[in-house]
Amino acid sequence: MSERRFKGAAAALLAATVSVSLLAAVGCGSGGGTQALGPGQGAPDDTRSVGRIEFTIKWPPRQAVTRLIPRASESIRVQAVRGDQTLANQVVERPSSGDTSRVQLNNIPAGGVTVTATAFPEAAAAGVAQARGSVVVEVAAGETVAATVTMNTTIERVAIAPGDTQVSKNGGSVVLVATGYDANNAVVLTAPESWKWERLSGTAATLTDADGERVTVIGGANAGAIRVRATEQEVDKSAEITATVVDGVGLAVGGGTPKARGDAQNTGRSGANGALKEPEAKWTFDVAAGSVLSVPPVVGPDGTVYVGTNLGRVYALNPADGKEKWNLITGAGTGSIQPGVLSGVTAPPTLTADNILYVPTSDGVLRAVRAGDGSVKWATAAGAVGTVAAGPTLAANGTIYVIARTTAGEVARALRPTDGAVLWTSAALGAAFGATGSPALSADGATLYVTAGSGFVAALNAANGQVRWDGALAPRAPGAVAFTSAWTVGGDGSLYLGAADGYIRSLAVNGPNRWAFQTGTVATTSATGFAPSVALSPDGTAVYAGAEDNSFYALRTGNGTRLWAYTPGTATAPVAFSAPLVDGRGTVYLAVGSLQLPATMRAVALNPSTGAELWALGLETAGSVVRPYDPAMGPDGTLYYASGRKVYAVREKDK
Repeated sequence: MSERRFKGAAAALLAATVSVSLLAAVGCGSGGGTQALGPGQGAPDDTRSVGRIEFTIKWPPRQAVTRLIPRASESIRVQAVRGDQTLANQVVERPSSGDTSRVQLNNIPAGGVTVTATAFPEAAAAGVAQARGSVVVEVAAGETVAATVTMNTTIERVAIAPGDTQVSKNGGSVVLVATGYDANNAVVLTAPESWKWERLSGTAATLTDADGERVTVIGGANAGAIRVRATEQEVDKSAEITATVVDGVGLAVGGGTPKARGDAQNTGRSGANGALKEPEAKWTFDVAAGSVLSVPPVVGPDGTVYVGTNLGRVYALNPADGKEKWNLITGAGTGSIQPGVLSGVTAPPTLTADNILYVPTSDGVLRAVRAGDGSVKWATAAGAVGTVAAGPTLAANGTIYVIARTTAGEVARALRPTDGAVLWTSAALGAAFGATGSPALSADGATLYVTAGSGFVAALNAANGQVRWDGALAPRAPGAVAFTSAWTVGGDGSLYLGAADGYIRSLAVNGPNRWAFQTGTVATTSATGFAPSVALSPDGTAVYAGAEDNSFYALRTGNGTRLWAYTPGTATAPVAFSAPLVDGRGTVYLAVGSLQLPATMRAVALNPSTGAELWALGLETAGSVVRPYDPAMGPDGTLYYASGRKVYAVREKDK
């Protein structure tokens, strides 16, 4: 198979296509070619009563605009059937050179035969069918008759993720991904060249960096809206969404991982591509002696890496060599690294589009730090916000959302970006502690989804904090289970949550359960509650989640059925997983740590089609960390891992 971005199931973000014509010649005799017989079928006793069906397949150029065989097709299955008997079944692969293949179905008994041709995106007729067609052929001894099979696309609909969405003015951005689906809601793959993006109306934003099924929407100087259409040109099917440009400054744009879980929907996705075959440490950085890293790294669009420690120090690192650009001593932190004890930098920083880094610390202060030099623009008064345990998450208009620990329990708060003043507070989460999952915003920015350590969840009006819906998903058993994972919001608004109580869940946008997948550990056994957040495949058809049964799962987002499970074969059991990171081609990256001494920690990359381990790299360990920190990715595809005292920059090994 040629090397293309949509290899295997990782290509979930592509779609497929069209109308294909195969000319069939039907003649007598056994002829040349490879004989293909159905199960249990032998050659007929009277060879004069058989014929041969011969196809000549004209493969289209890979880069051509065509309405023939889908450009993304790698194989075609041809079958001849009479009644419930399969008389012939043959797969023809796209040739490595040239554009013509010849298929012979030999020894077909005379009479009417239904011939079916089906195109697939992978060799050996693997993957989701892209096009299919059938024709009835009359096989007669001594005669040759021409026939045509016309293959029609299997795509029933095209969708754009996320749906209707928001971007901030003056450079705010959102990446849109178009996908084609068949009647069973399975992703149908296409070649990237098949896609066309259009701005149908409005001037408030522009479309840029169109790359096949992806395009970036960039907010202009004025508020307003644009209507965007994606068309799969081979099948002439399309979808439309509205992108609304709003006042304010949202997340940093242009690549990188500007906040924990990547974006305001916590999808755990990156548009860049990381090390695929043989990783190496580009550089490592050691924090000051006597401290350890307390949060995962975040990465700006210029590649600068930001990390924090349990003693409250923040570092900005040069992506080229890992040298310090600056460090900020906040003075917060006791040095504790115990589970559930917040010390120093208490949640991953978040970087804005105007280069402000929001840094939460255990002294109850949220600092707005200028990312260029580490100077403090503003800081909330101590205790006014409460210690930020989760977040910050940014709306397109710049509003800051956090979950804070106060004397009354965990609260959700919205803060003003100009000075950190509290805009509203919601006590919907109740008097409980333990939440560490970043709040998530709906694609349109109207709803904020939060979780509490008690297993209580809520959907809040992002503008005023009023409860849209709430409830106890899994009440906490004393000393056992807490929801420490963050909500992830899919392109259709569906919600996903990690398996802190032994279940990976999906809820509908208005709160009802869609499905719950039970892992091998439940709250009544050994669950600690420190299950990681989840991530979505680039096309949104798979959700990836670690559990406390030593397995990491890939599930179908539509119904929660298992695609595969990965169990580390070399790690000391029991193990804990970081939240996953998914790159632009679908590869899944995570860190795996043992929960027994001597502790081990590994960075791994997984094949998204099978869950097979592509590579593993040993990391330093802190010994008492319950769950490894989530990886991040720079705009150039460099992976960043934080473990113990070290930051690792990992990339593909130079050849």
